Amino acid sequence: MTIFEYSVELSLSLLLCAGIFCSIHIVRSLATLRRDRSELMRLIAQLDESGRQAEDGIEKLQVAGDVSARTLNRMIEQSRLVCSELSSMAEKGEILAERIEILLRKEKKTAETENEFYAEKSVQNIENIIRKNHSTKNSKTQNTSTLPIPPRKVRNATERDLIRTFRTV
Repeated sequence: MTIFEYSVELSLSLLLCAGIFCSIHIVRSLATLRRDRSELMRLIAQLDESGRQAEDGIEKLQVAGDVSARTLNRMIEQSRLVCSELSSMAEKGEILAERIEILLRKEKKTAETENEFYAEKSVQNIENIIRKNHSTKNSKTQNTSTLPIPPRKVRNATERDLIRTFRTV
């Protein structure tokens, strides 16, 4: 064999060794790619499943939101009704308070006139008693009179209205 043949065989064997090392490196890279690809496929499947779960969750949240919205709308309507009732009751209360105030003023005026009447009667009765005592001073038995008891007060229409008003409140 000649040197030329040896050199060709040596160069071919070097190239063959380089080819083997390159093929080993390529096989490792392909295995890594396959492994990464399978992991990428697994991650894509997980992402897809998460997306489906999110869609289901959104639907459930929409249903729950609709139910809550209906409940809140009912509560708002009820509160509006209660508000209107309260405002009407407040207006009625103000009207009743005005009526009561008017009735109290009238009652106060009638009570003052009655008190004045009974006060005058009492003064007259006291004067009469004093006169009788002075006139009968010489007699052995003194007449001890008492003040007349005013008659039972009869309720007038304003008092009845006032009592009726308090009962309705």
